[in-house]
Amino acid sequence: ALVADLAILLAQSEKRTLVVDLHFEDPAIARSLGVKVEGGIEKWVLSDDPISGYLSASSLRGLAVFSAARRDSSLADKISRRPLATEWAALLADWDFVLIDAPCILTDWRLSLSLPAGAPVILTADFRRTKLEMLRQTCSHARGPRWQVEGVVLTDAPHRIAG
Repeated sequence: ALVADLAILLAQSEKRTLVVDLHFEDPAIARSLGVKVEGGIEKWVLSDDPISGYLSASSLRGLAVFSAARRDSSLADKISRRPLATEWAALLADWDFVLIDAPCILTDWRLSLSLPAGAPVILTADFRRTKLEMLRQTCSHARGPRWQVEGVVLTDAPHRIAG
């Protein structure tokens, strides 16, 4: 819900915001934003058309989603046919923010195909389930493709941490 909430806040601030959902086994971002996916990632990877024709607009002005229309675990293999990283310049020309919700980068390579070298990354982690060492490994792994780790957001953190 963090990515969806951030997307809404940005769009309400008149920032053109695109949300990319790389959770192919359970694409929930569009549903949480009330967006009906038309076309979707599964049709885009099989085409040679520009990505712009496969984005699904929200009723909130300036907000769109790029997601699978339904659960499709085979998309993880198909996305290598057309890595999203090659579309990055076109996306940044049209959108102020591109938020990517992806599985953990330690165990899944989808984000590697989605972000070009040098791209800024803000990692998110669940405070109650993530150990500090795992967070360090994730930051180190993110720097591997030469991404710029801009920060970490901990979700479900208590208001006050005993220390």
